[in-house]
Amino acid sequence: MSNLESLFDVIGGLPPQGKSAMDHNFPQKTGESPVLSEGMVVAVEDASGDPVISKLTSAAYSLTVLPDIPWLVIQGMDQSDAAFVDNVTVLKLHSGVIFKVETAESFTIGDLVRADAGLVKPLTGANEQAIGQIIGVNSAAGYVIIAS
Repeated sequence: MSNLESLFDVIGGLPPQGKSAMDHNFPQKTGESPVLSEGMVVAVEDASGDPVISKLTSAAYSLTVLPDIPWLVIQGMDQSDAAFVDNVTVLKLHSGVIFKVETAESFTIGDLVRADAGLVKPLTGANEQAIGQIIGVNSAAGYVIIAS
């Protein structure tokens, strides 16, 4: 069930990847607060051998540790059907997906963005993990369009 008051929207996917349309379902990490909602950026974690998701915070790149793969929540635990089956539906980012997300941050077209506790923020460091690039801004309505 879609959240009709949300500004979030998946606009499309870019060929030739075509993989952005493949969604996956994962349970939310126990104790995650607030609940994961559509438009949040998350990462898959290991919980005693079972995959779960939690809010992603982009970290600096390391030569010894692979960065977390970012995922975009398209149906969160704030929606009744996701809560009923106890699974969050996500799309893998860096796969050609274009999406619109609500933000209070100030962006310019061409800016690279990162995740901070699941929310989209401006890239602040030279070696932080970018999750996408701003391709549209509507400050008056409070949203940006991101290609990832």
